[in-house]
Parts: sequence; C-alpha cells; structure tokens
Amino acid sequence: MTAANAPDKSVPAVSGRSTPWPPGDGEMVRRVRAHDWAATPLGPVEGWSGRLKLVIETVLASPGVSSLVFGIGRLLIYNDTAARLYGDRHPLAFGRPLPDVFPEGWATVAPLYARAFAGEVVQVAAQPLDTRGEGKATDVFDVTLMPVRDDAGEVTAVHMTGQEVSARLRVETALRESEERHRLAMQAVQGMVFDWDVASGRVERSEGLRGLLGFGPEEVEATDAWWGTRMHPDDRAARASLGDRVRTCAGDRFIAEARMRHRDGHWVDVLDSSLVIRGPDGRPTRVVGSSVDVTARKRAETALRESEERLRRVLETDAVAVLFFSQDGVLIDANDIFLRMSGWSREEVEAGRLHWRTMTPPEWVADSDAQMEAVVRTGRLGPYEKEYLRKDGSKAWMLFSGRDLGDGTIVEVAIDITGRKCTEAALRESEERLRQFGNASSDVLWIRDVDTLQWEYLTPAFEAIYGLGREEALRGDNLAGWAELILPEDREHALSSIKQVGQGRRMIFEYRIRRPSDGRVRWLRDTDFPIRDATGRVRRIGGVGQDVTALKEAEAALAGSEARLRTLVEGMPQLVWRSAPRGEWTWASSQWTAFTGLSEEASRGRGWLQALHPDDQAGALMAWDRVGEAGVFQVDYRLRHAESGAWRWFWTRGLPVRDTLGNGAVEWLGTSTDVDDRVRARDTLARAAEVLEARVAERTAELMASEESLRQSHKMEAVGQLTGGIAHDFNNMLQGVAGGVEMARRRVGAGRAEEAERYLQAARDAVDRAAGLTRRLLAFARRQRLEPRSVDVDALVAGMADLIRRAVGPGISLKLRLRDGAGSVQCDPNELENVLLNLCINARDAMPEGGQLVVGTEDCFLSALDVVGQEGLAPGGHVALSVSDTGQGIPPEVLKRVFEPFFTTKPQGQGTGLGLSQVWGFARQSGGLVRIESALGRGTTVRLLLPHNGQTASAEAPASPPPPPAPVAPGATVLLVDDEVTVRGPAAERLRELGFQVIEARDGPDALRVLVSSTQPDLLITDVGLPNGMNGRQVAEAARERTPNLPVLFITGYAGTALPPGVEVINKPFELDTLARRAQSILQARQQDLDDSPSA
Repeated sequence: MTAANAPDKSVPAVSGRSTPWPPGDGEMVRRVRAHDWAATPLGPVEGWSGRLKLVIETVLASPGVSSLVFGIGRLLIYNDTAARLYGDRHPLAFGRPLPDVFPEGWATVAPLYARAFAGEVVQVAAQPLDTRGEGKATDVFDVTLMPVRDDAGEVTAVHMTGQEVSARLRVETALRESEERHRLAMQAVQGMVFDWDVASGRVERSEGLRGLLGFGPEEVEATDAWWGTRMHPDDRAARASLGDRVRTCAGDRFIAEARMRHRDGHWVDVLDSSLVIRGPDGRPTRVVGSSVDVTARKRAETALRESEERLRRVLETDAVAVLFFSQDGVLIDANDIFLRMSGWSREEVEAGRLHWRTMTPPEWVADSDAQMEAVVRTGRLGPYEKEYLRKDGSKAWMLFSGRDLGDGTIVEVAIDITGRKCTEAALRESEERLRQFGNASSDVLWIRDVDTLQWEYLTPAFEAIYGLGREEALRGDNLAGWAELILPEDREHALSSIKQVGQGRRMIFEYRIRRPSDGRVRWLRDTDFPIRDATGRVRRIGGVGQDVTALKEAEAALAGSEARLRTLVEGMPQLVWRSAPRGEWTWASSQWTAFTGLSEEASRGRGWLQALHPDDQAGALMAWDRVGEAGVFQVDYRLRHAESGAWRWFWTRGLPVRDTLGNGAVEWLGTSTDVDDRVRARDTLARAAEVLEARVAERTAELMASEESLRQSHKMEAVGQLTGGIAHDFNNMLQGVAGGVEMARRRVGAGRAEEAERYLQAARDAVDRAAGLTRRLLAFARRQRLEPRSVDVDALVAGMADLIRRAVGPGISLKLRLRDGAGSVQCDPNELENVLLNLCINARDAMPEGGQLVVGTEDCFLSALDVVGQEGLAPGGHVALSVSDTGQGIPPEVLKRVFEPFFTTKPQGQGTGLGLSQVWGFARQSGGLVRIESALGRGTTVRLLLPHNGQTASAEAPASPPPPPAPVAPGATVLLVDDEVTVRGPAAERLRELGFQVIEARDGPDALRVLVSSTQPDLLITDVGLPNGMNGRQVAEAARERTPNLPVLFITGYAGTALPPGVEVINKPFELDTLARRAQSILQARQQDLDDSPSA
C-alpha cells in the first residue's frame, strides 16, 4: 500500500459523551469509538452486552499483543501493541474478517481458532507468524486463545493474547550454538583442558582426563596436588619450580613436559600449555590450559634420532663411500671408506691432486664425461655403474649416484659392487653349466609358464624319453599335447599335480605315457617345483622327468618275490618282522599279531614297543643303538600273550639286508623266539646259586671282620702318605701368597704402586690353587657341595678341547669321538670339567714320550645285573665319558689300588693321591660309577658312567664374564657374621664401597645382640662354621623367627654342617665382587617378590 492511498491513522476523539466508551485515550480506543459498528454484523455498540464490552476494554488495555475475533464474520479488534506489530496491515485490518486480513497465515491459525470457538482454551508456544505481510514468518509468539461466552454461555468471540519471544529464542539459540561450539572445541583439544584457581588450589579438569590418564574428572581430587602424585619422581622438581614461577608472577605463559602414570600403570609423556590470568593487582588468580599426550611425538623424536644415528652409521660403514667434487672434476673431499676402497690418502685429496679422470680407466672416460655433464645440467647424477681405478692400478666396480648441491659442489655416493659383478659372472657361468648339464642329462629338464602351464624350455633328453621331437612338443598348445601323451587313467592326476605346483607346492608324481614313435608305454616320475621371483611370487614351474620303467618292472618282480617270502614266513613258528635301520618296523607276521593282539598297522614304526614289558622297552631301544657296532640286533624281552595276559620271554635277533652294492643296510629282518621255558629254568638255577651264596657269605663274614683291622692300618698308612704331599703343596701356595703380598707392600712403600698389581695377582693365583686343592679333598671325602644341573656332555667336551690340548702339550695328539646327541646328565658341570681335566693330565703323565689321547662319549644301558653290588646305582640309560691313552699301562697290583685315597706312584711332593679318588667321589655323588681298564704296553681307558636325565642335549652358549657390581642405592642394611677378621673385614669394606650399610658380628651371640636391637637388617650374610655354641644355620633360624622373610646368604669353606636345599651359598675362597653381586641379586629378587605380591 502506497502513501497516496494509505488511510489516515489519526482518529479524532468522539465528542458529545460525558463518559465515552471504551475508556482511555489510545489510538485503538479512538478507532473503536469512531467505527461504524451498525454497518457490521455486530450491530450498534448500544446493543452490545456488558460482558462483551468488558472483554473489549481488557483487550485494548492489555500491554502485550492482544486481539478479539468475533464469531460472526470473524471480525478483528486489536490493541495498540498489535497495531504496531501489524505494520502496513494496520489500520485496514481493524474491524475486518481475520481470514481477509491475514490470508497467507490463516491456514495455520484457522484450526486453532476452530478449537477455541468450540470452547477450548488453546495455548501454542513459539508459533512463527507473518504479521507484517512480508511473505515469511519473521516473528515468533507464545499464543493463548480464550473463548468469550455471552450470558447464555455460547462462545461469541475468541480473545487472543500473544507474547513475542523472537529475541528470547535468538538468545537461547545463540547460547546453544555457543555451548555446542565450546563442546566441539573441548573435543577438538587432543587432551585435557584445566582451570586452576590459584587462591583455593581447586582445579577443574575436562573429560579429556579420561583419555589422557584413564581417570574420569569425577574420580580424582580437584586439586593440583593430585596431579603431582601421578607425576614421575624425576619430573616433580621441575613441576614445583613451575608452580613457584606462577605464584611469583614470573611470566604469563608456561609450557612444561612431564611423565605421568596412567591408571593401568604405564607412563605417558604429557605436554602442559598454561596461560596465567591476573587480577587487578597483577597477581595471578587463575591458570587455564591444556594437557596433551605427546608420547607418540616423543617416540617419533626418538625414532628420528635413531634413524639419523642409523644414517650416520651407514655412512661410516665399509659399504658406502661419499665423494665431493668441484664442477671441474677435482676431488675436494671424501670419507675414510672411499680412501680405504681406493688406496688414495687424505693428503692427496686435500692437496687437490685427484681428478675423476685420474681415477677412471680410459675405456670409461667418455661415459663419465657424459655423466658429469648431465649432473651439471640437471642437478642429478646416475645411478650408473662403472669401473674405478685404485691407486695400485687395480680396478673395482662401483655403483654411483649423486647430485649438484647448488654451491658449486657435486656429491657422489658410491658402493663397491665388485662382489656383485663377480656374482653375475658366476651366475652366467652357472647357467652355462646348467645348460651343458641339461644337454648331457639322461633325464628331461623343463620349465613351464605358471599361468598357462605351457612348456618354455625342454632339454634334449625329452625326445629320447617321450619319442617326440622338442620343436614339435613346444608348438601350439603344448599342455594339451603333453596331456594327450598320458594314458587316460593317469591324465587327471598328472594335470592336477602340475596345477598344485603352480600354487607353490613341490610335487613328485608318476604317470604313464604312450610314445608316438613306437607306441610303447613308459612309466615316468616327475619332480616339479615352483620357481619364485625376489618377492616370493611363483613365476614359473621347473621340473625333472625320469624314465622309471625299469624300476617299475623291478618293483613288480620284487613284489612277487616278497609274496613268496611271506608264504614261507607264515609257515614258521617264530614271530617274524621287518624294520627300518633305526628300529621302525615296516611289517609284522601273522604269528606276531596273533600272539600280541597288535595289528600289523599298529605295530609299524615304534608301535611294536606296546607289546613289550615296560621294564624291557628301554633295553630294546638301546639294542638298536648298538647295532652299528655289533652288526646284529639281539635282545631279550617279555611279550604279553593276548589271550592269557601272561608275560613270556622271547629271544629276538635281527640281521641287516644290504643293498646290491653292499654299502649299508636298507632294512632289517628278524625273528622273536619263545625262550620262556629256558629262562624259567635259568631262574631256578639262579635261586639255587643265591642259597649257596648266602652260605658262602656266612663263612666269609668272619674274614671281613679280621680284614677291617688290616684296612684301618692301610688307612693310617695312606694318611701318612698324604702328609708330605699336602704339606709340600700348601707350603708352596702359602709362600706364593706371602711372597706376593710382601713384594706388593714393598712396592707401595717405595711409591711404586703401579708395580704391585702383578705381585697381588700372583698371590691371588696361589689362593686359587689352594682352593682347587681343598675342592679335591672335599670331593674325595664326598663333602664337596655340588650344584647339579642338566649338562650336555658332548658340548662340554667339545668346549674343553683347546684347554685339554694346552694341558697335555704338543707331543700328544688329541682326538674326540663324540656321538651327537649322546644325551644330558644331571651333575655339577664345573666338577665334571675338573674330573675330565684330571683324567687327561693323568693320561699325559702316562705318555712321557708322547702318544694319542682319545676322549669319547656314547650311550650305554646298564641292566639290573650290571648294577648288582653297586650301592646307589640304578639300572637304565647312562652316558659314558671315556678317556683313553696309548701309554705304558698300569700294572695289575697298582690297578687294584688306584681308587684308594692318598695312593700315588709319584715321588713325594709331586702328588697327593687324590686325583682318581676325586673322580670316584664325584661319580658316586652324581649317581654314577667309574670303570678302568688297563694292561701293560696297551694303554689305559677310564670310563665315567653317569645316569641319563631323560632330557634332550642342547648346547649352551658360553657365559660371558660377569660385569663389576654397580653401586646400590643407600639404605640396604647387611648383617655380616664371620669369626675371621681377615674374611669379615675386606668383605665389609667392599660392600660399603657399593653403598651397603654393613653391621659386623664376630659370632652367633654377637649377631643375636644386633637382631634384638632396633636395627633390622635387609640381608643376613653368615659363615656356616661359627664358634661359641651357634653355627651359621642356627643364627639364620633365630633371625627368621624375628623376620620370617629375611634373605640369608651362607658362606663356607666346608659343607660339613648340612644346609637345607635351595638356600643361597657361596664357597670360600671367593672374590669380593662375587659376594657383592650375590648380595645385590638376592635383594633385587626380594624386592621383585614384594612388588609382585597382591598386597603391594
């Protein structure tokens, strides 16, 4: 509506009334007064009811948007607030039907008014309306429609009140958008956001804490102190410094890194970025920031450093040479690797005397010129290969690559590929040899394409085998042509096998062909295999074809021969079997299956052992192990009769069946004969012999009593023999200690301390020799404390070969005869080494003019009869360690006494007579025995038999020397108990040097006084043999009554006092660092147990 035809919105006041209606002075009041209501369906105002007028007064007086719609004609009355809202629709809307005034919005509000005229109070929240006629809902209202009734209760009008909420909704929408942006921003932060109130110490943390450390914000204390409890101890000092800087106003932004303990226990690298917010006085009031997991970044930095280090190492390796040239070709620098490769010196390089042409063979100059021009032009060089001239004139193949650095310098990286070039040449030669081999071979060699399975290559033997020319065979679809040659019943199997090779399998298969040349059928055996590229992908199929027709005919003849043999065997009363060379049966006769109840299939391999008595199975296997020596398999064992369940003895014997050339056994054929009746008769004789033996034993008891006194006199004589040897050896060793210490003292006193080391080492060597002598004494007395474990005897002997050679000297030839996999034994490996060395030295002494020394191992089996009278020795598998010499041998009268303690044939002072006694004592302590065989002029063999522990032998890597003990953290307290000041003092000092708190005690009562005091040790180290009524074990028991889990380390020079199994023990003499390492190890193990316990 334009201004020209717009109605005048000013309404004159109606005059002539003393009390005008409606009351008031607003625009809409005046319009109600001035409107010609008589011309409307409502009729003149004088006819309106008082209730209607009251409603109209309420509409006009309402401060908000208010209107009245009459039921008749839907005429509209509204107040001043609504007039301002209606814009250009006012004043034309006044007094007119509502559908005409708001046609675009009537469809929306008509149902609402219909409900109101029906008597319902209608409320609508946030209703968009086009009140200005602009074609869009620009205003939003909360609307209430209330029915207005006349005196008869009929709804005659609807009173509308509206509250515009557009501004409020915009504010609410903006608030929601702001909160959503804030939420998205919080989610976008890769970590946790925090807000720290400096005054109260309260810290608000975001949900990002859960992803950072595994805790929800509601689960932890809202304090800065909690954050410190999760921090790595080494990072807390820096964190405290940051807090001080914040409180003292030093800076507004802070960035710090720390390691934080995650909820699951691992460490997380966290980067804190903080902003300090200050109050009006400039002092910090809040600190806001974020904490981000930078573990991946730290790892990446570490990986980068490692990568750079690897690059540095690559450049320092002997594989990569780096050269720097000027653009005119002068070598201005090179790394040491190139200098070593070429033979040129650094002085020659620095002098600028080397040009690339001087290092290039003449035939390569033109090509090198082109390469140098290319790098100047393009900035890049190679890669390319060429020969290089060394300083000595020799040539080397190198692979070059490089670039122009842009500053007038050209860098080249070179790799010596001489080896590769030699390999390529060797490959060409190999291919030529393969070609010649293929041409000369009577078997056909071929290559197929893996995708089409077509032949690509055939050797000349193809024509002789297949009866078809190679050119014709390779023509067209040769796979189909090959298949046509195969007999129909074999064709599918052959084609399927070829396809499986194409999938990566190696196949061996047989088939028959019909030769086109003569129509004869031939048997072929193909061995086909995949040929792969460098990536492992199958690219081709290789194969070898053999004509096995003659073999097939021989097999058929053999099958007939075997059938005849089987008929013969079935008529024999014995149980007959056939076996592979290592005892794996391949066939059993019907007599065997009938007697044992085992089928032939179940008896194959080692299945036949199921029929043997459990006690006889090991002996049967041992007999198979011995067939190589005897050339015959022979053993007795018991078999269970399937029907009666009775065990019967069988004598089993087998002989080898050799190949046609007589080289070796291809199989064994044997029989098992029932000898149970003979065995029972033998047992009857044995029992009679036992009765006779008992009677003899009664007669000899008296002789044994008289011999005992004689044995005592021999023993005293032996002790006397010991006196000279032991005294001489110990005096020599003590003199070595005294002399070394005295000379060291003199050198230190003279200010020449650096010369004292060799004298101290000499004293130490004398101590070690004395310790070895005491070990031999203890081994003889069977008091040596052994530390048995599983030992691979073969590996131990092989590892000592060099030591034995040095010990026996160059005049004696050492030969090892080791049987691979002889097995493991349970013994002390150090003592076994001592025993072996002892036996080898004895053998050396028996060969003063030189000779041969043989050390061997083998498996052996001791039956119950073999161990009769050998106390502590059990039957079963054993490992035999033998030492044989070619010396003069031992006289019979000496041989009977070699194991007697202190017996020696050496002059006084040259031997203690404990060597073979030590061997005997070690063998008995290890559950074994010693056997010695000797004859004058034929040498001596000593065999040490140790029981097999049932484990598979495996070589152990030699142990590296232990590192010196590292200092420990202060605080660990050690109670050291020893009555010898010379032992206790140095040990205490060494432990103190490493950070231990050491309390010394001279005996058991002195140690008890420490234990009942307020000082409680973390570790007890005690000598076993102590004076004054308490030994070391009693001290340990008393200590553990007060501290049940107190760790204890025993030190001893003699194991006469029994110690419980599993305790920690160290033998005197010992190195102080050995004691320190054991103490550290025990305390670390105890701490680990405490950390792993549930209460921790």
